[in-house]
Amino acid sequence: HPGPRGGGAPQGGGHGAARSGQIVTIQKDDPARELRHGINMPIRFHGKIVAVVGITGLPAEVRRYADLAQRLTLLLLREQEMDARTYDVRAQTSHLVRALTEGESLSPEFVEAVLQKNGLTDQGDSWRTVVIRMKTVSGKPLMELEYAIQGVIERLGKVLFTFLYPGEFRLLFREADFARGTALLSELAARYPEALRLGIGSARRLLRQDRSCKAARLVLQSLEPGRNYGVYESMGLELLLGSVAPTAGELYLKK
Repeated sequence: HPGPRGGGAPQGGGHGAARSGQIVTIQKDDPARELRHGINMPIRFHGKIVAVVGITGLPAEVRRYADLAQRLTLLLLREQEMDARTYDVRAQTSHLVRALTEGESLSPEFVEAVLQKNGLTDQGDSWRTVVIRMKTVSGKPLMELEYAIQGVIERLGKVLFTFLYPGEFRLLFREADFARGTALLSELAARYPEALRLGIGSARRLLRQDRSCKAARLVLQSLEPGRNYGVYESMGLELLLGSVAPTAGELYLKK
């Protein structure tokens, strides 16, 4: 750009444009001040000057590119801002899901704010926690499994989720979406019978998802060999045996 060849911008270049808020034109090179001919154009974003774009060349010729340079710079700034906002929402949602499923205290204001950012509200409805565990299987890389899970999450729509290293997803979806949710999740489980295990917990209020999460874990613990999917209410005797000590379960079966 038409600022200095090295070091900081001089008074008449980028600094001048930033201070004045006006395009600064440099008609001729000025080696003593390390300036080159061209224009320095300030960029305003949300009412503030956040950058100066310099275009080197004959001012009369390069001015035609000023509007294009400004548009491109503003586009990049808006995309960066959107990425930052998206990251903030994802980070807050991840924290919300983890805290809810582990019984941690959360302020009502935080819960409401994160729900709103996800296009959701809590009207006292019942929700369910889904625990999905992945494991490395020959021919099924974890990246493929994560992609498949993300696809189901997108199809579910209004769902909150987080990922816990090294291989566990936790999803929260409303009881009103139970039929559609179980159809999509059972289909996912059938596609990856060896690489995925899915447990759907009991229906609970949003702030009691720690209980639903415990139920989902119990489902996973209780699955019989050859099964990789279960819903809390449909487990029956399997769930009972999974909730007691192994020795007690074996004695019960021998009766």
